[in-house]
Amino acid sequence: RMALVDVMIGRRSYQLACGRGEEAKVKALADQVNERIAALGDLPEETGESMILAMVALTMQDAINEAERT
Repeated sequence: RMALVDVMIGRRSYQLACGRGEEAKVKALADQVNERIAALGDLPEETGESMILAMVALTMQDAINEAERT
């Protein structure tokens, strides 16, 4: 049976399923995503959630690419 964990990403709350014992890891990952959102700076209120998450995904992929090059 899966565990459920509540996280806040950006302006929205999500209830996610994860493996038992993985709740803290999922919360930590959500915190990291929120740090990346914060690093984008002050975005206009009308910036859509999908645009924000796309921008975060791009910055995360860039970091992965950089790490793979080293």
